[in-house]
Amino acid sequence: MKIVSQTVTHIPQPTENHAEWLEKIGRVCYKSEDKITAGSAEKFLNMLVSNGHTSVLEHLYFTVMYGYGSLHSVYFRHDGDKVISGNVRTIYEAYKSNGRKIDIDIPTIIQLYSGSHIQMSDMIHSAETFHIVTDRATSHELVRHRTASISMESQRYCVYSKDKFGGEVTFIQPIGMIEGEFSQSEWKKICENTERSYFALLRGNKPEIARSVLPNSTKTELYMTCRLKDWKHFLDLRLSPKAAPQIRNIAEKIQIVLKEKYPEFSDNVYRNE
Repeated sequence: MKIVSQTVTHIPQPTENHAEWLEKIGRVCYKSEDKITAGSAEKFLNMLVSNGHTSVLEHLYFTVMYGYGSLHSVYFRHDGDKVISGNVRTIYEAYKSNGRKIDIDIPTIIQLYSGSHIQMSDMIHSAETFHIVTDRATSHELVRHRTASISMESQRYCVYSKDKFGGEVTFIQPIGMIEGEFSQSEWKKICENTERSYFALLRGNKPEIARSVLPNSTKTELYMTCRLKDWKHFLDLRLSPKAAPQIRNIAEKIQIVLKEKYPEFSDNVYRNE
């Protein structure tokens, strides 16, 4: 059994190696980062799409200028020049839903749009991504933010008895637990017991059955992407003194990063000063 503290790490939108950036995010679901090799990104992303798992594509955003006479006007009708932004899943589905038979894959879309991408710093067009290591209880609070794009470690595909996980289950140290030997020892005892039960169930059962005994304190990791306007809503809710300590800690760390990167929004985006 391993006990760790939760962490929050800013993962900026890429300016190059876009497919590799997406691959790293997508592989968190399976904890298969060890399978990343030179050239593996294209195969991995096309595999996700062929299986209908296009949600990973939502993490990567492009903002481009559209003119009526441009190549892109074949797929989007508009009047005059506009700045339009969207994630790769949106772009991919727009290509596929226009009634034409188009043979296009994700690496091709990335190649088309990355060269025309415009860096923006506003509430609508700017998106930011964070890598969050937290417990399963808090992850369920995070996924309630429905405008967010989230890719998360799956207990169905991750088997914690394997060597890549150290042959142990990892738990997140709760924030706000009453100090004292009794509380700590009881919590650790429960975690140890559930780890033993989990490993016992793996003998003869699939991970999707064994995971049923894992507690809310079990560690998970995820990538979470939002536009700035949606991060504002997240912070307005989760910085509240009424928010649970674990998710408030996450919000505080995200607030620090966003205020430093977007100082022009410091007065009207974040109200919990």
